[in-house]
Amino acid sequence: MKAVGKPAVLVKYLQSHSLRSPEDYGKEKSVALNALSGSSDVENLSDVGLLTQAGYLTIKRIQGTTAFVDYPNLEVRTAMAQLYLEQMLNGRTAEQVGAGYIANILASGTAESVYHDLNRFLREVDYAAYVDFKESTLQSFIHIYCAGAGLRAKTEVRN
Repeated sequence: MKAVGKPAVLVKYLQSHSLRSPEDYGKEKSVALNALSGSSDVENLSDVGLLTQAGYLTIKRIQGTTAFVDYPNLEVRTAMAQLYLEQMLNGRTAEQVGAGYIANILASGTAESVYHDLNRFLREVDYAAYVDFKESTLQSFIHIYCAGAGLRAKTEVRN
């Protein structure tokens, strides 16, 4: 069954593999250049290799035999955040677990409504699935939740 808006190859891949940990969502990723050349068996392809070959990641720079990749635009960044959200919520969307559309809540809600919405969302994440759970994991959950609504969320920005 093909999910709306998701390529069949990506849906098939995610049935037997998982996306990287939530902490990896907003970070630059790297892949060996030889993993990007020629055809590869989708079952043995790394997540970064598949996403790059499918156009969900684009090469930002090359250093030696390594390509550094990132999301090419806001549309893809948002779509990937939604995939991460569904994985974190065991196939459900934020709305399906009782959390609202965070962009609207931030725009028109109170601090208390944002607090309650985030709690509804975070209650549904299976923390046991994240072996090395730490503060940055929780930051990543919230980052992905906001990015899935099309917001340009940033964490730990130094200035």
